Amino acid sequence: MKKSLMLILLFTIAIVNAQEFTYGFKAGVNLTGFHTQTGTNSDLVGYNFGGVLKVNLNKTFDFQGEILLNRKGGI
Repeated sequence: MKKSLMLILLFTIAIVNAQEFTYGFKAGVNLTGFHTQTGTNSDLVGYNFGGVLKVNLNKTFDFQGEILLNRKGGI
């Protein structure tokens, strides 16, 4: 546990020292359906949205993280 916490801390420090950040937002629509052989349907419309952060570490490597919230449907 302590080793993984230390690794996350070191990685965070490396990202903070990076030169360039790029961020953005994501949004979309979920079209879900539940169909059975008896013909019972449940077509629901959901949504998803979230954010993206990309850090340019150097000319070769980038690091990209995303957080997404999805609203799912079903019976």
